[in-house]
Amino acid sequence: MRTLGILLGGAIALAACSTTPPPPPDLTNGMLAPGYLAQAASSDQFEIQSGQLALQASQNPAVHNFANMIINDHTRSTQSIHCFIGLTFASDETG
Repeated sequence: MRTLGILLGGAIALAACSTTPPPPPDLTNGMLAPGYLAQAASSDQFEIQSGQLALQASQNPAVHNFANMIINDHTRSTQSIHCFIGLTFASDETG
C-alpha cells in the first residue's frame, strides 16, 4: 500500500511538471531587450547632454558637482550597455 502511495504521488508530481511552457517574451515591450537597451542608451545620451549644458550655463559649484556626477554615471551606464551588446569604444581598444 505504501509503495502504491509513493508511485501515485510521483505520478501526480510528474503530471504537474508537464505543463505548457510560458509564452516567449514580448520584445516590443520597452522594458525588455532590445527595446529596453535602446531606451536606456537614449536616456543616457539625454542625461549626458543635459549635464554638459548645466556645466556651460551655471557658475554654481553645486550644479557643477551634480552635472559632473550625472555625466560620469551615465557615461559608465552607456559603456556597460555597449559591453553588454558587444560594442567597443575607441578609448578601450589597444594598439
